[in-house]
Amino acid sequence: MPGSIIPFPDATAVREEILALQEELVTLYTERDTLVSTVCPNIESRYMLVLGALEFRVYQAYVRFLRTRRKYELMQAQVNRQEAIRLNDIESRLEQEFASYRAELEERMGRMNEALRRHQAKELSEAESAEHKRLYRSIVKRLHPDLNPQLTAAERGLFERAVTAYGDGDLDSLRIIHAMLTDLPSTLETAGWESVLSERERLQRLIALVQNEIETIKSSWPYTMLELLEDSGQLARKRTELEDMLEYYVSVTANYEARIETLLGAK
Repeated sequence: MPGSIIPFPDATAVREEILALQEELVTLYTERDTLVSTVCPNIESRYMLVLGALEFRVYQAYVRFLRTRRKYELMQAQVNRQEAIRLNDIESRLEQEFASYRAELEERMGRMNEALRRHQAKELSEAESAEHKRLYRSIVKRLHPDLNPQLTAAERGLFERAVTAYGDGDLDSLRIIHAMLTDLPSTLETAGWESVLSERERLQRLIALVQNEIETIKSSWPYTMLELLEDSGQLARKRTELEDMLEYYVSVTANYEARIETLLGAK
């Protein structure tokens, strides 16, 4: 017809490709968020419950060894200078030097407490877990800012609440948020050719970015501990390794404590 717009021959194919890219991105976002909010925390919780207490004792023994050795060195330095041993000054200095180690011990204790909290929390049933993920995927498709740049501030806030609910395993909140959703009108059919091509490139870049994020998560702790947790042989070897380390640090600490007693006895 005269005056009608003649689309490029492959316009339909490009728009279909964009729809497929959007679906792929929804899948990737859901996978990434599941890894971050559920899979990795569950792996960390399992690891902490199986080996965390022993690891904490090893690190605690390591810090005690370092501090005891340092105390001996400071005392020996005073003796070498033919000075009286000033234990109060030494302890004050050790408090300053070992502040970061103390903070690390507290952080590790916090992780143990979180593992226990997560272990004791109510778990979703298999059916609830499937619904949990299905609802979140639907919410991502409708409310994720990367997929819906035209969202209002209120809708962006709603998506943030959905992310939090997904991470907390709050199925009831996801149900409520999902019930509030309405479909957005598609602007793909009326968009200009340059806009369509630009959108395809944008989605492709986002897909590559999220794929890299997923690869990074899967190549980092705690995800890398999954193989160890599922292999009884590896788990036993790791436990033996930690027990040997603990025995070593206790032994060398006792050696330095004996040296300290010798110095004090020679005052």
